[in-house]
Amino acid sequence: MKHKLSPVKKVLGESYRLGDWVYFLHEVYRSDRSGDLPKGQIYRVNLEGTKLERLSEELVTDMAISDSKIVYSYYGNFLEGGGIERGGQYYLKSRNANGEDPKIITKEVEIFNLDAKDGWVYFTNYSDEEKLYRIRLDGSMLEKLSNEPFYY
Repeated sequence: MKHKLSPVKKVLGESYRLGDWVYFLHEVYRSDRSGDLPKGQIYRVNLEGTKLERLSEELVTDMAISDSKIVYSYYGNFLEGGGIERGGQYYLKSRNANGEDPKIITKEVEIFNLDAKDGWVYFTNYSDEEKLYRIRLDGSMLEKLSNEPFYY
């Protein structure tokens, strides 16, 4: 029996395989983006393509997988009726691979280009003139790694 999954319109960034699942950001089409970077919501699909699950409702700007955790950055929150709150907060969060148990790693840091490995999250800190930083998955040991802007 062949299973068919509805096509994903647009995947943002990389996809990640963890066990029998593939994780990715699915673009959220919003009329109020007005020049913002594209944002998405975290989804996973099983390798057979028979089960698609949304794991977040935040407007995620970047994500990575490390130590069986989903690590992601986002700005603001959904408002009732659509859009994101203006002047909202920046967050770096983690969730279990099944989408449960969300935890804030840090906030008030504008994060893009994140990667995670061996309990560390590496990112470009746009709040500090695009310098390279890292922080432990538990939110401890925030460190600046470069004094020059860093893009990767």
